[in-house]
Amino acid sequence: MNTISTDQLARRNASSGYHFFDADSKRFFSSRIAQTAYCTDDGFAFFVTSERRCFLETSRGFTVRVAETQTGKIAGDFGGFLSYASGKTADRAAQRLAAFDSTWTPDERA
Repeated sequence: MNTISTDQLARRNASSGYHFFDADSKRFFSSRIAQTAYCTDDGFAFFVTSERRCFLETSRGFTVRVAETQTGKIAGDFGGFLSYASGKTADRAAQRLAAFDSTWTPDERA
């Protein structure tokens, strides 16, 4: 499976005029972004972010994000915002989505 660094996606995102990876955006949402994104054959990449569940909490949730590899534009998320209980589960989902593993279901999020 091909991968791309999220640093590369961030540069492409900024070059295309988007702000998803900006330091200010990450700070505002208390976001952390995984270092690796998993590429599909049709120009998309899946990666994991984590954010605090609310501004006053310390617990974090995890989201699988989808980006266009050429522009870095965030195309959406898979399974819903903060829908994964652990980074490991979210990362496994991102890998399976990139490989289009038809045996995976969103029920495996927990």
